[in-house]
Formats: sequence, structure tokens, C-alpha cells
Amino acid sequence: MYEFLGLRAEDERAEQARAAAVAKENPPMPIDLDPADELLVDDHVPGEDSVLYDREDPPMKVGTVYASMPEFRAAVRHHAIMELFELGTEKSCKSLFRGYCKADGCSWTIVARLMRDNQQVRVLTLF
Repeated sequence: MYEFLGLRAEDERAEQARAAAVAKENPPMPIDLDPADELLVDDHVPGEDSVLYDREDPPMKVGTVYASMPEFRAAVRHHAIMELFELGTEKSCKSLFRGYCKADGCSWTIVARLMRDNQQVRVLTLF
């Protein structure tokens, strides 16, 4: 009955008209883009520098950079656990950390300071 009255053909024409209207409003993107035409994107956000290191074995070398002072303190504590020595803290504040090995005869010391331009911490001396 639906086909007999011509309603199916009418619905198909209406669906085709809707599809044509949508296609007209949203033309398809060209598929064959030249890689040389790609946009250059600088996604660097100032003050959001990422510092990557192995958290299971944090590097303790002069010049090593950590993202923040709390992150550095956690890394130096983990380093002391990994190297099996007791860590003492001579000075620890928002901008400076001085630590040492508490064992007799152990000369291991570390000094790290907050860098002026951002919130990163750099290891300055290590003995």
C-alpha cells in the first residue's frame, strides 16, 4: 500500500534532498594533501616545560633539571633509597636544597636551586 500510493518514492526524494543540502553545507575535505602544505604548529606553552626522567632510577648529575622543588625532593629521596644511604638535609626551602649522606666517611653531597626564569630545579653541585 505504501508503495502503491507513491509514498516510498516521495520519501526517497525527500531523503535525497536532505543529503544534498547537508553535502552543500559541509563540502568534503580534499584527500590528496601535499605534506609540504602542512601547517607548522608551535605547541610550546611558556612555563609548561616537561622534564622527563626515569622515576625508578632518577639521575643525580650536575645540570640535571627537575620540574619543581617537590619533585626534586622526591627524586633525591628515591635516589638515597636506591643507593642504600641515609639522606640528611642541611637546608631545604622553596628555592634551595642542600643534602648529604649521614654515614661516617661518606662525602656525598648535593645542592640544587630553583632557576630564576621558571619553576624548574637544576642540580648545581654533586660530590
